[in-house]
Amino acid sequence: MKRTLKGTLSIIFLAAMIVSVFAGSYDTAVDLYNQGVDLHDSNPNAALQKYLKSLEYDKTIGEVYLNIGLIYINQNNLDKGEEYTIKAMETFLSTNKKISDSQTFERLVAICNNNIGVIYLRRMDNTSNKAQKQKYLEYSLTDFLWALEIDPSYDTALNNYNSNLPYIEKSATEFYNDGVDFLDAKKNIEAVVRFKIAMDLDKSIGEAYLNCGLAYLREKEYNLCETYSKEALNTFRKYKKTIAEGQTIEQLQAICYLNMGLAYIGKAQEAHDKGNINDAKIYHNTAKEMWKKGAEIDPTYPNIQRALETYRDSYL
Repeated sequence: MKRTLKGTLSIIFLAAMIVSVFAGSYDTAVDLYNQGVDLHDSNPNAALQKYLKSLEYDKTIGEVYLNIGLIYINQNNLDKGEEYTIKAMETFLSTNKKISDSQTFERLVAICNNNIGVIYLRRMDNTSNKAQKQKYLEYSLTDFLWALEIDPSYDTALNNYNSNLPYIEKSATEFYNDGVDFLDAKKNIEAVVRFKIAMDLDKSIGEAYLNCGLAYLREKEYNLCETYSKEALNTFRKYKKTIAEGQTIEQLQAICYLNMGLAYIGKAQEAHDKGNINDAKIYHNTAKEMWKKGAEIDPTYPNIQRALETYRDSYL
């Protein structure tokens, strides 16, 4: 498989002075980290020793693990690179803190995912086994999309994804089916990234948009649920086809409206919890309008009637 486009690594350099909020060992760890940053380009091995020494004083600085991982990746020590990059991500998520003034917390976690994706691209280049190449490519694509789930504005991950997607040989339907399996296992974001690859490979699969919306509904990402449910409706209307066995286009469109209505119920409940009762009532009425539209498309779909009955008088 010929490939001409490679993934791009993301590097964290903190040249600016960092004001420590802790004393003692934390200050020493940050100082050693900054020394490592100064050496990172000119003498990576010396930088690595500074980073490792930093961890002896404080093990809670995610950027230290991230830059150690980067050095190992650049040295083609991919197992060590992955180990430290995953540790960086775990540290960011467990401590919920950063020392970088130039990067958001979301960007730092997204960079971890992006760099893991690049590790898989490197592994792909290091094997001659065609099936294994495709498996590594699949892993990398999902990692780039994971990064974009965390930080949608992260152009490096987007460029890596778009540059490498054309080389995948797995079909859109196979990715869709994988997404359904993850959805059944209640692994919603894992499902989302598979559905998105399926969409990019074949824009006519309305069920991919529909189930992506369902996954976001489960994650209480109500605006994204509505966005993808609307895309599903448009896709069913445009292509007039289904891949789901035993379901008509009319029923699938009704499910779109069901999910959007449930998203508005979720919005109503959130507004209520914040004391915004007028907004909650508006969302509640919008939900019922969604379900009425769904019932018009498929009057035989029982879940629409069940939702209308359940939330007829209240959104709680």
